[in-house]
Amino acid sequence: MSDKMIKQPVIRVVLVLCLLSCLSLPVSSSTTGFNETHEYASLVSEIKPYPQLEIVTKVDGFKDFKPHWNSRFPQGSTLMVYADALDVSHARFIILDFIFVIKDPRGHIVSWDKVEVRRVGYDDNAYVVYTKTIPSDWIDGPYTIRAFVYDRADFATIMRYEYNYTSHIDDEDFWDDFWDTDEDTFVKPLSESRVIMRFREKTFYVDHRASEYPPDWFVVSGLRVLPEVVAPGEEAYVTVNVTNTYKAAGRLELICTLDNSTIGSKKLSLDPYTTTTLDFTIPPLVEGEHQLRIISPSAHVAGTPMTAILNVSMEGAEEATSELPTSFVIKSLDIKKIRVKVNETVPIAVTVQNKGREGDGTVQLMINGKLEGERNLSLRYLERRTIYFNVTESNPGTYRVTIPGTGFSRLFFVTEEVEEASSLFGSFTSKTEEKKVSVKTVTLLIILLIALIGFRVYLAMR
Repeated sequence: MSDKMIKQPVIRVVLVLCLLSCLSLPVSSSTTGFNETHEYASLVSEIKPYPQLEIVTKVDGFKDFKPHWNSRFPQGSTLMVYADALDVSHARFIILDFIFVIKDPRGHIVSWDKVEVRRVGYDDNAYVVYTKTIPSDWIDGPYTIRAFVYDRADFATIMRYEYNYTSHIDDEDFWDDFWDTDEDTFVKPLSESRVIMRFREKTFYVDHRASEYPPDWFVVSGLRVLPEVVAPGEEAYVTVNVTNTYKAAGRLELICTLDNSTIGSKKLSLDPYTTTTLDFTIPPLVEGEHQLRIISPSAHVAGTPMTAILNVSMEGAEEATSELPTSFVIKSLDIKKIRVKVNETVPIAVTVQNKGREGDGTVQLMINGKLEGERNLSLRYLERRTIYFNVTESNPGTYRVTIPGTGFSRLFFVTEEVEEASSLFGSFTSKTEEKKVSVKTVTLLIILLIALIGFRVYLAMR
């Protein structure tokens, strides 16, 4: 027998054995993450569960939340937990019970709560936000929170609703009875529900020394110096953004220093999750580089201290502004007389300065929202000029003066009673003087009368 004839049967035997060994392997469990044959669905340990259970400080929507900064809570503070469930819609109905169980450091159950979801719509997923105020008698230490989701949808009833709709579309009696049906008919829970999700537990800590507020409750950012180069004797500005990152309103203080000397301090209150801009005015300085710092003595403030350099230089300012457009800035709005008679002239002075390169500009004056006048002028860099408007009004009333594009606003008053008021005041003054003279006369007469009576008594006694 040749070697080739021997090898062929051997190869066949090996192949048969391999095939038999493959057929004898056990069937693997489901790879969906759940063992549906169990009384309760349970996670396969090697599969990461797709539902999320997170300890958070803010929730804006499905899988849109901000995690808690350190999962430590003092007694009296509030624990917030986010949990979600996916693919839980039955013909648009989502009917879930989220169960939250908390155990203390000794393994005792100290809290058991339910959060319900009852919704009809086209979302396939659901989430809940669970909150728990930490009781004052909870001891310090690590706590565990577990979550379970129960599917409570009566799917048979939902399908019967769909069937009845299709089968009785033309049955008027059916629809009369239908509208009398309890609204909750199609969302009644099953008498026997099942756990469809088990979440991996989360650990948090109760610590009486922990802060209820995050270390970055307020965030300071976006420090800007305007302009970056300024001429000697000119003001500059510092602006910063302040954001409240937490669910509670709060107060803080910011201080601006210039060359280690405080030039401004501002206290402010911020509502939850809001941002505002603060500005500080830098006084005129001599040439050179000056250090600016923003600091905060308040707690829970992130982003400070912040430092910037302000360069004060005429040459540098002119060079920097040569690339900028002409920029007219209103410095003041003054009304010389705020109370006048009808048709009397009201002198109004407006001071303007050019903060950009040399050029032309226009200043407009509005009265009660209507254009009263405008002036065209040409200014060099940093040049100031005061222009005047003479205004007369023929009707009595209150008039508001504004300059478009600025926050400047002033009032003046026109009245027909100015002279009469003056005459009334003069009359009142003269009457007052007359009363003063009358009082003096009466006082002198009383004194003389008393003296006369005393003299007669003296004579009678003699």
